[in-house]
Amino acid sequence: MRKFTFITFFASVVFILGLQVELRAQESNHVFGFGIGKVAFSGDIVHVESSIDDSWFKYKNDITLNASYAYRVFPYFRIGGYFEYEKATLSDDLLGDVKGSRIDFGMQWLGEYPAESKFKAQLGGYFGFSMLSNELWDETPKGMSYGIMVGPCYSFGKISIALHAHAGLSNYFGDVIENANILAPRVYLKVFYNL
Repeated sequence: MRKFTFITFFASVVFILGLQVELRAQESNHVFGFGIGKVAFSGDIVHVESSIDDSWFKYKNDITLNASYAYRVFPYFRIGGYFEYEKATLSDDLLGDVKGSRIDFGMQWLGEYPAESKFKAQLGGYFGFSMLSNELWDETPKGMSYGIMVGPCYSFGKISIALHAHAGLSNYFGDVIENANILAPRVYLKVFYNL
């Protein structure tokens, strides 16, 4: 009985170790990413409608941080979620500079071509829920962000580095701030890790 138990135990250990080696040899479908970015153009790109006035503001961001997770559905296409935090400054001639922040989270998708090459072109999009706040407003307008992202990517091993341009629109709604639109194109340096 002891020999049977030992043989069963030994066979199980060999099977599990062999399975782990095989799984490590395969590339995972889970991709984690981190990015840092800036607004590419900081002119009059924020339009705010309130019960008092309609105004255009300049929008300068200090930094945008982006974290993402995606599942590779096909070798050339992945879909997942993202979270983004941005510190920014709204400014105009009447109010001066007003510090604020933006939080954005939602889903994103990304295709790449050619899939097996080290150097790839990536194209995708995003759609998310967003919140905007600053020191001047008593409320936190909430809204939607959506747009496209495009750029080159270079892969080496499990790590990829991409330079993405995001072009999109963020719409916010509230009680006092009836409508706010941000048309801010952003540029990101992103690092992806294929787990």
